[in-house]
Amino acid sequence: MGRPYGPWEGTKPWQIADIRIYRGSSQIGGCCTQISTGESRILIDFGANLPGTDQNAGIKDAEMFQKVFGSYGKSAVLFTHYHGDHYGLFKEIPDDVPMYIGPLAKDILHILVPYMDRGTEKKGLLVVERMRTYEERNRPNGI
Repeated sequence: MGRPYGPWEGTKPWQIADIRIYRGSSQIGGCCTQISTGESRILIDFGANLPGTDQNAGIKDAEMFQKVFGSYGKSAVLFTHYHGDHYGLFKEIPDDVPMYIGPLAKDILHILVPYMDRGTEKKGLLVVERMRTYEERNRPNGI
């Protein structure tokens, strides 16, 4: 019997991507999915649990950073949209990790984040400034 045919045909074992859903498959909110190869990875969303649900979540918000960034090198984060359960832990992302977001979502975060930061020690507007929009990614040097 021959090898099964599929999109992996002709690839080497280290080239096949691995998909890991940290949160979001068995709960609403707190989304974070990783697509990786042996050399690099991209995270799709890095969201907070919905208000009032963190204590019952499989992975609590406070545990997400170590779980996701604790032992990995190269990575990037792609935010799908500006709902808190998709971007809510953005302030925890290390400075050297590139982040990408749609231009409208970034504009909305510029408005929302200063209000959300009221009464908090850790401010998020500088983190939002580090996010590159999809259009910026396609231009040389983000110009």
